[in-house]
Amino acid sequence: MKMMKKMKKALCMLLCFVMTFGSLPGAMYSALQLPGLVFATPLPGETSTPSLYLGVPATPSFALGTPVASPSMAPMLLGAEKVIMDADELKDKLENAEDGDEFKLGADFTYNVESLGTILVDKQVSLDFDGHKITTTTGFINTTVNGDLTLENVQLDVDYLDSYWAVFNENYGKLTIVNTLENGIDARFDENNYVDIVEENYGSFTIKSGTFYSGYCLVYENYGNASVVIEDAY
Repeated sequence: MKMMKKMKKALCMLLCFVMTFGSLPGAMYSALQLPGLVFATPLPGETSTPSLYLGVPATPSFALGTPVASPSMAPMLLGAEKVIMDADELKDKLENAEDGDEFKLGADFTYNVESLGTILVDKQVSLDFDGHKITTTTGFINTTVNGDLTLENVQLDVDYLDSYWAVFNENYGKLTIVNTLENGIDARFDENNYVDIVEENYGSFTIKSGTFYSGYCLVYENYGNASVVIEDAY
């Protein structure tokens, strides 16, 4: 409680000074350092309005006149931890996600199911293809009963891999496709042969809009209380 009062008092002093004079002398930065509140420190003789970071170690930055976050803050500030650049990252981030995580692609790449295995989603996550395309094979992604996967701006070019007959072989949870771009989910592995989009559906499969080139059917089999909702698709 005492620490919170000190922090509030220090912040009030800071705001009053900045509102009055428009900037803060460098000498006052270190004087206002408190646990959990860190001000980026300018060079001697430089003045600038401080940037406030919560919970960042008190490592001063030395950009002239411009406060800079510590290097450890950079990925969080840029959101880099949410961008997926290659196949290994795709499997790692989707399989180790927390509920509510939102990812997007940062590049085109190929996902090799034969070497990396099927991706298993067991959390509520979303993936925005963001103008990029994944080239892969059947057996690409499965969901568990707790899995809830939402795909946006999808571009998937799917080839056939022996023993897997669908892009999403087993859907036990929720699979939602919001929309697709270009050819959408293209499961034509040659001119005369196609594969299915979902092979075994035990949960819910929803298509809000999109283009799909499938083989024998969009969903091959539904089990139990499985549901399929198609709002708009070609």
